[in-house]
Amino acid sequence: MSLSRRHKRRLKELSRMIESTILVKDEMVEINLEYAKEIEEFISLIEKQQTSKNIVNSTASSSSVVVLSKENDRSHSRKTEETTGEHQSSSNCERINIHDDDTPAWAKHLWKKIALKCHPDRLSFLELTSLEIAKRQIMFTQARAAYTNRDWKKLLYYGIILDEYIDDLIMSEQYLMLETQYNTAAAKVQDIQSSIAWKWGTDWKNLQMRIQIITACCQNKGLVPPDRKKLMNMLIKFELD
Repeated sequence: MSLSRRHKRRLKELSRMIESTILVKDEMVEINLEYAKEIEEFISLIEKQQTSKNIVNSTASSSSVVVLSKENDRSHSRKTEETTGEHQSSSNCERINIHDDDTPAWAKHLWKKIALKCHPDRLSFLELTSLEIAKRQIMFTQARAAYTNRDWKKLLYYGIILDEYIDDLIMSEQYLMLETQYNTAAAKVQDIQSSIAWKWGTDWKNLQMRIQIITACCQNKGLVPPDRKKLMNMLIKFELD
C-alpha cells in the first residue's frame, strides 16, 4: 500500500526532528569540549602554584587531560568519518553490491534513488546552490556507509530527508525506525547536559558547584586543592579573565 500524503508528512517531520537534534547535539559537543578545556586550564593553574611551592612531588606536575565527556572522542571520530570531502567516482558507487540476496529490496531501490540525487558526478548537472551541493556530498558518504553497514534505519532517514519514500514497508514500521534514531540522538543530548563539563560551563555563577568540581578533579589527579577561600578567589579571577 502506498504511503498517503499525511504519512509522508509525518515521516518527513520526524526526520527533520532527527536532523535538528543531531545538529544541536553536535554543537553541544563542541561547546562541551571548550568547557572541559576550561577546567583543564584551571587545574593547570593549581598545578603550577603547587609545583612552585614544592607542595606536591615532581610527578604531580605532569600534564594530563581531564576527560569529562565521552562525546568528545566520539565527535572527533564522527567528524573524521563524515567530513573527509574526498571525491567519489561513479565506480565507487558501483562497488557497493546492491544485488546481495539478503539485502531488502526496498533498501536497494532507495540507495539507487539517493545515489541519483547525491553522487558527486551528478551534482554538477543539478541546479543546486553550493551549500546544497556540499550537504549532498556529505549525505552521499553517510548514506553509502549506512548501506554498506546494513544500517537500514539510517538509510531510510537519509532517503526521507531527500524526499525519497518507499512503499514496501508499512507506515508504522518506518515511523518506528525513525523514532529509534530520534530517541538515540535525544539521549546523547541528555548525556552531555548531565556531564561535569556542561554543569561547569552553563552554571558558571554557582561557585559552590564549581568548587566541588575542582576539588574532585584535584583529588582525581592527586593534587591537594587550595582552601575554600583561595579557591573562590581564583574562580572569580578566572571568570573575569
